[in-house]
Amino acid sequence: AVELAKIAAEVEKESFKLEYKRDGRYEEDLAMSLEEQRMQLEGEKEKALEELRTQLNAEKEKAIAETKKSQWCANCSGPAMYHCCWNTSYCGYQCQKGHWPQHMNKCEQQSRAAQQQAQMDGMVLARQVAGDPGSPPDVLQEHLNDRPD
Repeated sequence: AVELAKIAAEVEKESFKLEYKRDGRYEEDLAMSLEEQRMQLEGEKEKALEELRTQLNAEKEKAIAETKKSQWCANCSGPAMYHCCWNTSYCGYQCQKGHWPQHMNKCEQQSRAAQQQAQMDGMVLARQVAGDPGSPPDVLQEHLNDRPD
C-alpha cells in the first residue's frame, strides 16, 4: 500500500508537469527566469567594471604624483640625479656638457658665481684704491690672475 501511494504521487507529479508544459506556462517561466538571471549578471558586471575603473584611476593618479615628484634630464629626458639650478637637472656629466650651450645664459649658478666674483673683484679693488694695508697690490693682481675668463 505504501509502495502504491508513492507510485500514485509520482504519476500525479508527472501529470502536472505535462499539463504545465502543454499550457505554455513552462516556456514563460523559463524565459522570465533567464531574463532575471541575465539582468542580475549584467548588474554584477557593471559593479565589477566600476570597481576596476576606480582602482585603475587610483593607480593612475598615484603614478602621476610619483612622476611629478621626479626630476628629468634637461638634455635626454631620462631620470635625473644631478641638479644644476632649481629647474635644471641632468642624468650625468655628458648630458650636462651637451646641454650647456642652451643652458649657460639661463644658469642661476653661473649668474650667482659671476655676481660673487664681481663683488670680490670690487672689494679687492676698493681696498687697493683706499690703500688698505691688508690688501697689498700683489693680492689684487693674484686675484685677477686666478679668475677664469
